[in-house]
Amino acid sequence: MTKIIRTAIFALLARIMAGVDAKREEQPLPSGVRAHCDIPYGTAPEQTLDVYTPLARTNLPVIIDVHGGALIYGNKSLNRRFCYELALCGYAVVSVNYRLVPDVTADCQVRDVMSAMDWTARNIRAYGGDGSAAYLCGDSAGAFLSLAAAACSARSARRTEGKGITVRGCLFISGLYDLDSSPLMRSLRDFAFFGRERALSRIMSALAEWSPPPCYLVTSRGDFLRRQTLDFSGRLTSAGREYCLNYAGKKAGKRAYSHIYPVKHPEWEEARAIIRQALRYLTEHGKGDGQ
Repeated sequence: MTKIIRTAIFALLARIMAGVDAKREEQPLPSGVRAHCDIPYGTAPEQTLDVYTPLARTNLPVIIDVHGGALIYGNKSLNRRFCYELALCGYAVVSVNYRLVPDVTADCQVRDVMSAMDWTARNIRAYGGDGSAAYLCGDSAGAFLSLAAAACSARSARRTEGKGITVRGCLFISGLYDLDSSPLMRSLRDFAFFGRERALSRIMSALAEWSPPPCYLVTSRGDFLRRQTLDFSGRLTSAGREYCLNYAGKKAGKRAYSHIYPVKHPEWEEARAIIRQALRYLTEHGKGDGQ
């Protein structure tokens, strides 16, 4: 399949996803959260982030949230309501925008997330957060970018004897973890890393070396990436890493819970319960970053 054909197919997919997600940006926002929006962490227009904090709080634990969108679509505003919910739980939340494929390749997206992590370490104290450590949160393709950025940052810190932000734990919702799991995933991989095979190899090598900190994984019967989450949990088991898996069935006897439903519908009581359970788990188990 040529790059031109792939570009047309994935452009159509991005338009479909935009139509599905249009209402997410219109969700009403609760009170009790201070929002600092569109803060640059790089020079490109897309390299911005938002910081959400509960009112009148300091020394807050930090969550860095990376939105999904198959690497080709999306922006941080899609997760605004979800980030408000995290902030209301007592966290300083950094919501990251990143450049999209095909304007850049996926290794550039990983570097964007790494840059946002570095920005957080340097600046989050000014917003009331504790800059020494953070939890990573990613939904769908945001899980892959979060994992890759954390792994590459850890490798860089080891080689330079530098110290980036400590990753205490990870919350991954309907995550994409394996770009080689199906013909569709391989097509996305080839499109996202077009001409950058060496960069892909370096990222995969860093992921193989890195042992993630405790992870809270969310999937559901209606999640089209549920197999990826189940396979990833199996790899964590084999590696002896700590994790908790939350697998939802059907909503009150109706349709199965869909892909990234706690991010799309954080106002649901069951979604709020999952968010709070995940944060309790990470607080209790997240003592430091993987090696």
